[in-house]
Amino acid sequence: MKKARLFIPLLFIFFAGLAGAQSGSVIPQGGAGHANQAGCIVVKRMGPADQVTSHLYSFGIRGKQFQYVEGKYPEGFPFHGRMTDHDIRNLQGRGAEVLILEPSYTTDDLKRAREECRKMTDKTTNQVSDKGTIEITSTPSGADIELDGQFVGNTPSPLSVTPGEHGVKLVKTGYTSWERRINLSAGSSLKIAPDLERTTPGVSTK
Repeated sequence: MKKARLFIPLLFIFFAGLAGAQSGSVIPQGGAGHANQAGCIVVKRMGPADQVTSHLYSFGIRGKQFQYVEGKYPEGFPFHGRMTDHDIRNLQGRGAEVLILEPSYTTDDLKRAREECRKMTDKTTNQVSDKGTIEITSTPSGADIELDGQFVGNTPSPLSVTPGEHGVKLVKTGYTSWERRINLSAGSSLKIAPDLERTTPGVSTK
């Protein structure tokens, strides 16, 4: 999985994760938009973190806790001015690199983040050919996607995944969970489009 990076003055803190209206004080470099391939996105944290649990930075209640600063979203990802940790995992699940600034970041902090973004983007570009793609949809849509036990987004979603065997699970309230093991080769593409089975009669599939 991708690693999001938290920037604080003179210190980088790395943590694993599965990062939206413009900042107002920062003009996005190149403009906010979508990239054909996932790139690097810079956001700022809007409040203090609660704790660090199992290498995942926990931000407590799922509120809008990050604000977009600059960068390009993956193709097809809806633009958000403010995001939750859930949104950050979703972005990372689509192959994006995410850098997180402290709320009181300085111009120098942002400059360092941009330099790091360039390095990360160059590295990611060189690794793209080593990965495969999984296009996951479901009927109904909006199911949570878990890849190897980690939440990575909601259906429909394209995922950039390392080659090898992976576990895919789709979960939606009112429906039976759907699970499969898949084997993905480098550069290959796979489509998954299951019909989820209702567990409660009368639940709409729309």
